Amino acid sequence: MLTGTNQITAQRAYQLGLIQSIVPDRDALFVEAQRIADEIKMCAPLAVQALKYVAKHGRYYPAEVSLRLGADLKHKAATSEDRLEGPLTR
Repeated sequence: MLTGTNQITAQRAYQLGLIQSIVPDRDALFVEAQRIADEIKMCAPLAVQALKYVAKHGRYYPAEVSLRLGADLKHKAATSEDRLEGPLTR
């Protein structure tokens, strides 16, 4: 992707699970992005923050450290008042 070689189609990227959906044009892209953002906004904030942190920083640690980090953040979110918010908004 970054080198411009061995390019694949959007359909192939979708089949491989590299992308979540294919949209026909720019306008549809913004509609889909807003739909996803609205869905994320309905989730418990601490859980979203924890997932973002692990996704952003976890790659810099060995797998066992990343797993422990994820477990610690999950525990923090699961034992907070935040845990009640997600199920209420679904």
